[in-house]
Amino acid sequence: MRPYYYFVENEGYVRVVADEQQRILPLVVLKTKLAQNFSAYGLIKKDLGVVKDTLTLLEAGVENKTIKQSLSFFAVVTYAKCYAQAAGRGVSLNIDAIKDLPKEVREEHDRLILQRNQYVAHGGGEGWEQNAIAVSLDLKNKIYQQIYPNIVFLIDIDSQLQNFRLLVTFVDEYVTNQLKKSFARLRDETAATDFEELAAAAFMPSPDELQRF
Repeated sequence: MRPYYYFVENEGYVRVVADEQQRILPLVVLKTKLAQNFSAYGLIKKDLGVVKDTLTLLEAGVENKTIKQSLSFFAVVTYAKCYAQAAGRGVSLNIDAIKDLPKEVREEHDRLILQRNQYVAHGGGEGWEQNAIAVSLDLKNKIYQQIYPNIVFLIDIDSQLQNFRLLVTFVDEYVTNQLKKSFARLRDETAATDFEELAAAAFMPSPDELQRF
């Protein structure tokens, strides 16, 4: 059965919890730094899961070039998003997530970030997008015959899929460990909080405003 959610102003959707008699329980949205840290790592793990699903599609083979390019770019952007500073999350991955990886896998990380910054999200160099303008010459008659463009651009990341998969697997394990540590600290912090303080911040979801996704 799909769970019910309740929209909390300025916070977002919160899953509703009920007791054994199916009575809705009051809830508190935790706003401490530890709660924000746990939240951010959860969103990063969500993104890594989406990247892994996308790589699975690419590894299985995609016939349509436009769809293949779209999936490839989506995987690159979503992976790079995990390392970007975002006000909404407050936490992003750093070098610690990849420092112990094999050299070729670390290099794949650098390549993906560069692809995101210099081609996928912005036009740039590195040879992923080029259009040399050439002219053919008729040496005998000393005239030029044709001026023409030479558009070459990145369509897919097939050659990178193996190392990309290894990279995401390693990083996902790192994030999973960070999530476990973060949750343990958050659990201890919440247990040490005065219950009356929690009760004062609680709200009761309105049954007629519940939603399912």
